[in-house]
Amino acid sequence: MAEGRRRPDPERPDQAALLRAVHKASSRHLELAARAAEAYQQELRDVVTAGALSFSARLFVQAGMPHTDPHTSEHLRSNGALTLTMMAPQVVGLPYSSLPRLLLSWVTTEAVRTKQRRLLLGNTLRSFMDQLG
Repeated sequence: MAEGRRRPDPERPDQAALLRAVHKASSRHLELAARAAEAYQQELRDVVTAGALSFSARLFVQAGMPHTDPHTSEHLRSNGALTLTMMAPQVVGLPYSSLPRLLLSWVTTEAVRTKQRRLLLGNTLRSFMDQLG
């Protein structure tokens, strides 16, 4: 055997084979990412067409309202550097459970949909409830 040349080690793949394997895996990942992006875009189109797209304020996604009655007039929730503090008069209390969350989601969605800072709730509670569905 010539000096300076090594005998191929069957336990260690050569660099060219390794690069081919990496390229094949990268191509497969790119193909899967493209398929996922296409599926996401189609799902988004379907949601928009059905009128089922809704929005939530980023603040309430990261740190939300209480799930149960906090029995206090102050609620503090932290997530990393973000801190949400909610305060209410003791006689009124803080909003909690799913209904206030749904109402907040509706308000946010309507503001995005209408591109208005003021929302028209209707002249009566019945007309407002009809808007909610």
